[in-house]
Formats: sequence, structure tokens, C-alpha cells
Amino acid sequence: LYAVKQSIERAAESKVELLIIHGDSPNAAAGIINGRKTVLVNFAMLDMVGKDMHQWAALIGHEIAHIELHHQDKRAGRKIPLIITQSNILSRSDNLLTELLSDLAVKGVSSAYSREDERDADYLGAIWAVEAGYNPYGAVTLQENLLKSHGSHPIPFLSTHPSGTERIKSLQSLAERLPRSE
Repeated sequence: LYAVKQSIERAAESKVELLIIHGDSPNAAAGIINGRKTVLVNFAMLDMVGKDMHQWAALIGHEIAHIELHHQDKRAGRKIPLIITQSNILSRSDNLLTELLSDLAVKGVSSAYSREDERDADYLGAIWAVEAGYNPYGAVTLQENLLKSHGSHPIPFLSTHPSGTERIKSLQSLAERLPRSE
């Protein structure tokens, strides 16, 4: 895993800390933690991916892409105007339905931006994986395994990630266009 991380770091021209954390459902995340670029992977993800270095390359590339594309900063910046707008709406109404609808609207708009961030990170992560010598189909296999593990979001409009089937289709299309390493 450490060797994969190093090869993706070289392709991405970015150094990160890799931390293994607790978790019962496969998950990974990235961001700036204590001033350091950090990728978090939980034990359930370690179990799911196992020794498949192509999946690890896709996952680490994806998470480093979140950092390099400044998604954490963008997410925070996008939420502020949404919360201000929601506060203005709620200050003019004490209707419970208005409150519920404004909350759904904020979550829906935030989720749409987040889904685009995920697509961008999928794309860039797959490119870096190929540049580092890994098979682009590792990203497809990773998403297939995650879909089996998590299933789909019950309300896609509110999901922060594109659907598993959408991601698999998109990554398959990308993998077909990229050179393959075995």
C-alpha cells in the first residue's frame, strides 16, 4: 500500500500522509488535517480492497485529487451563501413545510456540487493511476466493490456522490480510452 501511495504521489506531484482509521463500512477521505495533506482509509476498506494494487492506485489517486483540486475549501465556500439564503427564507416564515423544503434545497444544491467534485476526483485519480503504471480498470473494480458493499443511496438527489452505476459506467468509458498496464 505504501509503494502504491508513493507512485501515485509522484504522478500527482503531491506528498500526503496516509492514516488508517477505524470503520465498519468501507470508506476513505482526504483533506488538510493539522496543516498536512492527509488521506484516511478505514479498516473495512483495507479488508475490501485487500492486495489489489490497481484498486489502491485508483483510491489513493481519487483522494489526492480531492486535495489537489481544493474540494475541501470549495465545499466550505459554497455552503456559506446557501446557508445565508436559507436563513433569509426561514426568517420570513415559521412554516414547517418551508423549513423542510429549504433544507432539502440546500442539501440538494450542495450534493450536486459534491457529485461533480467526485466525478473530477474519479477522473484525475484514474489518470494518475495510469501514469504511475496501474491498470485503469482498477477504478472500475473499486466502484463495483463499493456498490456491492454500500448499495445505492435511497434518495439520489441528496447523495453527495454520483450513483455507483454512473461511476462504473463513466470509469469504464475512461479506462477504455487509457493505455493499460497489467
